[in-house]
Order: sequence, then structure tokens, then C-alpha cells
Amino acid sequence: MIKPTVLIVDDTGFLEVGVGVACMARQYTGTAGRVTRCQAGVSLHLAFDAASAAVDWCLVVPESWDLASPKADPTKAARRTNCGIPEEVGHVEKWQLGRVSLMG
Repeated sequence: MIKPTVLIVDDTGFLEVGVGVACMARQYTGTAGRVTRCQAGVSLHLAFDAASAAVDWCLVVPESWDLASPKADPTKAARRTNCGIPEEVGHVEKWQLGRVSLMG
């Protein structure tokens, strides 16, 4: 039986992969080591000394994609529907997304 000993909350960047990709924005990502166009995600992992497994993850909705944000970009906000992002989903800071994952 595998018994996880550590709970890991991590963020990662997914570098630009095309046009019309959900939540693509200029933001810092450690993946590139700089500010670039990317998606950002937050993941929750269970781990022990020999392995880890992601048990939850979510895509970060940037402020420019949030309809209620004063920083909303009308062009990006209009793409939400094509990307399948519900209207009620808005920007949440990465640390808060990790906290929500932990609380279930």
C-alpha cells in the first residue's frame, strides 16, 4: 500500500501553443524564467519518497480574461465562450486556488 507523506501545491506555466487557447496571457512563468505569453495552472500532488501523483489541478484565469475585472481585455473576454469558460468563473490568485484545492 502506498501512503503519501507530503502534500504539494505547485504552479506551472504552459508556454504559448497556438491561437485561441484559453487563458493565454503575458505573465511570469518559472517554466520560461521570464514574462511571456503562457497559461498558468495550479496543481495539487500527493507524494512519498519514491513517487508523486497529481490529484487535482486548475487553469488560472488571468485578470485580462475576467469579465468583472477592471483589467479585462474585451478581445480576450469575448473568447471565453469559444473556450468554454463559464461566465461565473473569474480571476483567483494562485495561492487561493491552492487553498481551495486543499479544502476540497
